Amino acid sequence: MGNFSPLPSDLVKLSQIVQVFTTDEPEKELRSQLFEEMAALVKSLPLADGHRKTIEDFRLKISELEPHVQNNAGLWFLASVFTISNMKTDAAQWMLGCGLWTELGLLQDPSLRVRLSNGMYDLAADEGSREVWDAFIKSVRGTSGQRGLMLLAIPFYELKKQGVAEDGLVKVAAGISQFQTSRTSKFRDVYRVKLLLNIMHFFAQSGIYSPELKRQGLEKIFFEKQEGHFEVIRHEERIVKNVTAVKGLLQLQDLSWPIADKDLDAQFRASLGELIPLEKLEGNASEKYDEIFGTCRNPGGLLTYAAGLKTLNEPAVMQCLGEFTVSVLDGTFKSKRYDTANNPHLATISTGNSDLIEKWKREITVGLESLSSEAKGQNSLDLREWITNKLITDNHLADADLSFVKKYLQAATADQRAEIFSDLVAKIKLAMKEEEKNALRAQINVQKGNNKKLTEDLSRKKKDVKTLGNSGQEAVKIRLEKLKNEVKALEQDLSDSVKSLQRLDKDLKSLTQEATEDPVLQNLNFQKACLLSLKAGKDADSPRVIKLLEDINKAMKLYENSEFAHDVKGLLELVKSEKKTTKPESALKVVLTDDPIDLLLCGTDVSGSCQRLDGGPSLNKGLLGYLVDGKNRLLAIKDGNKIVSRCMLRLLWDGEKPVIFRERLYPDSIPSEHQAALNALAKQIAQDLGVPLTSKDGENRYGKDLEALGGPAPYEYSDGSGGVQKSGVYTIKYARQVD
Repeated sequence: MGNFSPLPSDLVKLSQIVQVFTTDEPEKELRSQLFEEMAALVKSLPLADGHRKTIEDFRLKISELEPHVQNNAGLWFLASVFTISNMKTDAAQWMLGCGLWTELGLLQDPSLRVRLSNGMYDLAADEGSREVWDAFIKSVRGTSGQRGLMLLAIPFYELKKQGVAEDGLVKVAAGISQFQTSRTSKFRDVYRVKLLLNIMHFFAQSGIYSPELKRQGLEKIFFEKQEGHFEVIRHEERIVKNVTAVKGLLQLQDLSWPIADKDLDAQFRASLGELIPLEKLEGNASEKYDEIFGTCRNPGGLLTYAAGLKTLNEPAVMQCLGEFTVSVLDGTFKSKRYDTANNPHLATISTGNSDLIEKWKREITVGLESLSSEAKGQNSLDLREWITNKLITDNHLADADLSFVKKYLQAATADQRAEIFSDLVAKIKLAMKEEEKNALRAQINVQKGNNKKLTEDLSRKKKDVKTLGNSGQEAVKIRLEKLKNEVKALEQDLSDSVKSLQRLDKDLKSLTQEATEDPVLQNLNFQKACLLSLKAGKDADSPRVIKLLEDINKAMKLYENSEFAHDVKGLLELVKSEKKTTKPESALKVVLTDDPIDLLLCGTDVSGSCQRLDGGPSLNKGLLGYLVDGKNRLLAIKDGNKIVSRCMLRLLWDGEKPVIFRERLYPDSIPSEHQAALNALAKQIAQDLGVPLTSKDGENRYGKDLEALGGPAPYEYSDGSGGVQKSGVYTIKYARQVD
């Protein structure tokens, strides 16, 4: 059958207003216009009325969604309609008629929806495979939006293209569809279906497994030996357990499971145990792991963190992470976290203060609006404070020469700071070898003048030669010959002069490149960019902040793999992404928690923290103290499950009594209402416990050092004490009391 006609050429209006799908703002008028344009687009498709109605019905469903949900669905819809417009008619009508397109559109996983789309279009274009998968697709039970299992045809088709036998894949799909006939089937659960689709798509797309390993892997997941030949496993529970175990094995990038003798759960436990010590864990490892870590908002986060820590070759670090992991999986996390047997600090705090510890352990959740009504406005970013924290306090550029930055920070007056900046500029000019370059530029100018004069002389001589040559007089022959010799000499002089100019240009470029690549000059330019940000302080508006951060980022070539480079990029991304309107405060909650997933991700959810799971292990090993030491609790603002702002509260000791210390607030560009809410709840917590509240930015000097007396983690990170500390023993000096 023929191709569709091309779409109308005038799509300018659509391209202009489609940007509304990139913001969570209501923009009702623009969205209404966009959906009208989308309706016209659907109407222009030369499809049968029934198939056009399928697309139009889906457009109407999207139009009724909330903006933050509507955006992903709307963008996918537009991309899909454009793809349909270029498909063969029979392929498009099969895809729409069998329900595959509708189920993919209704899939409650925007990322998976996008990842499966190309496979769906490819399957629809393959007439032979369409006929093979028709029966399975029709067999899937449920109403529209509840028949997601039919999407299994897409990753299975991808596997077929890689050489896996299609009849076996169809058998598996048909067997799972048969399970759905039971009302108690786990494959009637949307989560189980999405899990199966995700895993099969990931497996199909993975480049680390050969086609033969993929065939063997599918056999191990779905088949069992019956009377000398392989048949699809008849017990749904076994398939569910196998799929769950394979999810973990794929995250671990285990290559041996398709051919290993162990069952899949045992293989997962063994593979995970090679990364994280799990000796004390009992029961089904893969199901427990998937339930807690595998389905959290960062499913591979723990594995990323463990892989980084393993490079340190410190057994105590991996043992601590293993104990954390096992305690979370076996449900003993909170009791072990506050156990004083291996925590000298909590043992001291709890002596005579047992009620205090019980109060400290409480979970608190309140609405943001109840704590931040008095402080609304722009994000409170002070570039001077930010650079001081990252470069000086946190030492995120440990090996760099920061002499000008330090002198600038120590300068007492504006005149002193101006003099330091002037000295830096002068040193940059010296490092750029400006005097040598200026000397070369002068020579180049002289040479250009010489070339110009030679060119003019040569042109004049050639004209004379031409004039004499045309005269035909015998008497001028001697003169003509002389002129020709002069022309040849000038041509040689000009050629030599041009070559000389080229050499000078080359020398200048070489000198410029040599200076540009000089690490000393790169460092000086980096320090200059930092000084400009220090000068701006907290007075720069968002466009100015973005420009200053971009200048620092451009000057980071020498330090592109440093922690500070990550700090710069994270803050730049955060400032650029700030919206004119924020989510309603009623949607945000302020919590005091020791939820293990929140603690694990407290440096990853927000920008600006070196305790993120994919950070440098020499720094993020300090996260272990957050995880296992009960003196540390997380005070955070959450949007749903995700942390959007946070700080750590620490229950410390001043030599006589317990004291709460509030650590630095994150992200670096924290909204003022978030800052106010976190501070307000911290004050309430301190009042409830009857202990002082301190921080580095309080009103008055507290007057005593704050002590951490040792804990169960080999390392703990504290901004207040200057970074990574061993064994939970450290001192925070110059704390200030928050009244």
